[in-house]
Amino acid sequence: MYYLIYTLIILFTITSYFLNLNFVVDVEMSEMTQYSLLGIHMFLTFMAFASFVYLLLYVNKSNSVQPLLVRRSKYLQIAKVRLSLIGLSLMLGVVLLYLIRSEIVLYSIAVSGLLLLFSKPNEARINDFLSE
Repeated sequence: MYYLIYTLIILFTITSYFLNLNFVVDVEMSEMTQYSLLGIHMFLTFMAFASFVYLLLYVNKSNSVQPLLVRRSKYLQIAKVRLSLIGLSLMLGVVLLYLIRSEIVLYSIAVSGLLLLFSKPNEARINDFLSE
């Protein structure tokens, strides 16, 4: 799923760039629509960040209480939700960057990109989290 998100982001970026370059899509939105879309995007970015922090806190609290198999399955469920939120935030951000052309979207894409970079699944990292 991690590499799928990277592939989709690259695909969305290239597609949006060429659609914008050739003026195939020239969307005129009202200011209220722009603020609504920015609000949705900021909410998704915040939820992605919150899920990133929650996973770190959850793993530290649950390590001594639950058996390893239960911890691993819950960790993988939370990690999938986290990657989904980060991916949605990035994809929506790339599309909004070309539609709205706002610096705020660029910064939230950067935050989501950093979250995706630090969320790379790795067997050693998963085992390290679960063994603490």
